[in-house]
Amino acid sequence: MELPRKVWVLTPSFKPKEIEVETFKTSGIWGDWYHMASGKGYRARDVYESKQDAIEGGFKKLEERAQYLDKQLEQQAKRRDALMKAKLSI
Repeated sequence: MELPRKVWVLTPSFKPKEIEVETFKTSGIWGDWYHMASGKGYRARDVYESKQDAIEGGFKKLEERAQYLDKQLEQQAKRRDALMKAKLSI
């Protein structure tokens, strides 16, 4: 891997943004990181080779998040049902 190089990341609002990374570091517990000249770091899993890859990665992250939220809502409904059953038996 040749550095510095241009890669793509997603901003917090999920807009693809091209950046230039200067260094690559591996940290055992924290994983692999790319760093810009300004010092800002990006996890390797959040860095994409092209704008299209960044967009696809963003959709994948949104789908994973939706699945997580669906599971949380299902658990919440079960807990509510358990409380309602307990309330009725008082």
